[in-house]
Amino acid sequence: MEIGVILCTHSDFAAGLKGAVEMIAGEQKNLKAVCFHNGSSMEDLLDTFAAIDEQFKKEGVPYIFMTDMFAATPCNAALTFAVAHPCCIVCGASLPLLLEILLSAQNLDPKNREVPEEFLDLCVKNANNNVKVLDSKKLFAE
Repeated sequence: MEIGVILCTHSDFAAGLKGAVEMIAGEQKNLKAVCFHNGSSMEDLLDTFAAIDEQFKKEGVPYIFMTDMFAATPCNAALTFAVAHPCCIVCGASLPLLLEILLSAQNLDPKNREVPEEFLDLCVKNANNNVKVLDSKKLFAE
């Protein structure tokens, strides 16, 4: 199933993540990077979300939000928008998580017009396996 992701973060993190994803997995036409900069407002984000929502609805693409931090402005804007446009919001954006969601979505039932929360929970769990502390002294001990 094809899904959309509205990736909204502070500064240029969203654009950087999108670039990294596309370096690894190729062009992602339904991955929309929204960068929240100093001087921007929540209203600016909501306007951008509305334009992306309209595009996804016109194309029949269900979507989710992904934000960098829980309870920060990008997340709060996504929550505000989702009141009138119900969808899931995933907080804690990372490259492993974004790749997991985008690549695993191909296995979802295309008849489903929503992205299942259970699917996203599994993606978060799988992506968290990429968070490691590596101690080189232990790794390369003789």
